[in-house]
Amino acid sequence: MQDATSDESENQGVSVSKNDNTSSSAWPLLRWLVRLKRRPSALLLLVQLLALLAYPFVSESRAGQVISTAISVGVLSAAVWMVHRSPRPGWIAGVLALCGVGAWTMHNAGGSELFGVIGAVGYAAAYFYAAVSLITYMMSDEQATRDELWAAGATFMLFTEAYAWLFVLCQLLQQDAFLAPGGADRPLVWIELIFLSATNFSATGLSDIIPLSPHARTIAIIEQWNGVMYMALIVSRLAGMLGRKRGSD
Repeated sequence: MQDATSDESENQGVSVSKNDNTSSSAWPLLRWLVRLKRRPSALLLLVQLLALLAYPFVSESRAGQVISTAISVGVLSAAVWMVHRSPRPGWIAGVLALCGVGAWTMHNAGGSELFGVIGAVGYAAAYFYAAVSLITYMMSDEQATRDELWAAGATFMLFTEAYAWLFVLCQLLQQDAFLAPGGADRPLVWIELIFLSATNFSATGLSDIIPLSPHARTIAIIEQWNGVMYMALIVSRLAGMLGRKRGSD
């Protein structure tokens, strides 16, 4: 009888230890999720970087276009969610996003140029509005929080994606708007357009992709100016506020 009781207590002890191990292994994940919830800008930047890593693996076939659109919807949804946490009205971003996603989906399904134009404009407007909303969020006080530092990186990506959609618009309206790498006579794919946008916004150069039409070059000039002003005014102000905070500590 005593042996049976001792065996039962040992089994209970084993089960308790297993539960403790399970809870201890799940605790870091829960703690990470709580931190991520407190820093929504970090979540937005994470979604953007994951999408960027996925784009090279998406082909330009019909199925690839569907996957690329789904990824863009995910990034845009995260951006719209972040706008709701900023001082600006979130419904505007939602309406722009719905117009962009709906029209671009119709463009992929039927090949209508009109829907493509509306979709590109809707996407670009939604990303621009989200970027401005995050800047308002970062500049709303005189202190630089950790989430605002993440927001600086997320805003950079939002501007990059917004201008990439303007390049998409140029390419829809003017087939020879850009010179593809190696001088190939073909339209640029999405990863090439977002690469062109990122190099322009960061003012690191055009690399092997050259805007040819006057409209494409004008957008490139505006993006370069926008990128320089963003770094000089917004990021430098955040860095200055962070320096003052550390000095006061």
